[in-house]
Amino acid sequence: MQSNKTVIVVVLLTLCATMPAAAQFRLPQVDVELKGGASIYDAGKNESVKHMYATPVLGGFHIQINQHIALGAYYAKSLSGEIAYKNSDGQTTSKNSLNVLMTGIDLRLSAGRSVKWRPYLALNYSKVEFVETYSGYNLAHRTNAMGANFGVMLRLSNSLYWNVVEVGAKILSDKIYWLNTDFTVEAKTGFTYNIRIKSK
Repeated sequence: MQSNKTVIVVVLLTLCATMPAAAQFRLPQVDVELKGGASIYDAGKNESVKHMYATPVLGGFHIQINQHIALGAYYAKSLSGEIAYKNSDGQTTSKNSLNVLMTGIDLRLSAGRSVKWRPYLALNYSKVEFVETYSGYNLAHRTNAMGANFGVMLRLSNSLYWNVVEVGAKILSDKIYWLNTDFTVEAKTGFTYNIRIKSK
């Protein structure tokens, strides 16, 4: 009986000692982003392709581990896209629409939130789906991609940032089978908004 009372007293003392620390616990900040831009795919390995591009819109969010490191996820879908084919003389023979869907995760390394101009580097891993539409049928390909993006944010307020420019490149884990391409470069711009979650 005495030992039970001792255990209860120790537990109560421990709770009292840790309450101030618990009261100071802060939930991590979260940010959401919306960006748009263009992706250009390397078609140099296929002599019949004149150009290949897509114009994706990307939405994502990050959990900010600290002011320099954030881990996030994103979803991107092309609003438009095109693959143009050419003949031996270099003249365009046909154009097909291209749709690209991408989901992934990224690790963002950046300067402190207090600076006005905030450069950042994002390392990303994606799952990508390509669909080219022909008259009466589609060609589709799914693969993975790894890449890196470098950008610069401009702080507009305590919570709102303008992603002035973000450029990057991705390497596909295997080639789009009918196009013989596995590399893309991209450029985006958009906005990032910090959400501060208040702990109770």
